[in-house]
Amino acid sequence: MISAPEIQALKDAATEGPWSRGRLLNTDVVRAMNEEEKARISRVESHFILSNFLTSDKGRSRKLVTHIPSENPNWEADADFVAALPDIAQTALDALARVEELETRIHNEFVMGNIIACFDSCDACAGKSPL
Repeated sequence: MISAPEIQALKDAATEGPWSRGRLLNTDVVRAMNEEEKARISRVESHFILSNFLTSDKGRSRKLVTHIPSENPNWEADADFVAALPDIAQTALDALARVEELETRIHNEFVMGNIIACFDSCDACAGKSPL
């Protein structure tokens, strides 16, 4: 099983998110294209995974994370999965933190339960508080 520090290291080494699949923006250049050209460029764009893809700056701040080749028969599903990786990593980190918190609480309750049981069964401790 991968640990929280390992997930955090992978997340820290990754290109800043959010990530998304490339898409055609409604810019003056695109509006001037014919439908066939728009469809062709849209197909090409959809293979790219980009970070910081903002429509407000017409995509100028975007950074290429990776490209999913079309020879891959599952490229669309893979592209969606890769684009979601920053969110998946954060969810995994949150879940691991919660598991560690629960493990600590369960361990503490178990230890305290054993201490109390020990005091209850010990003649020398009879009537004394274990705390």
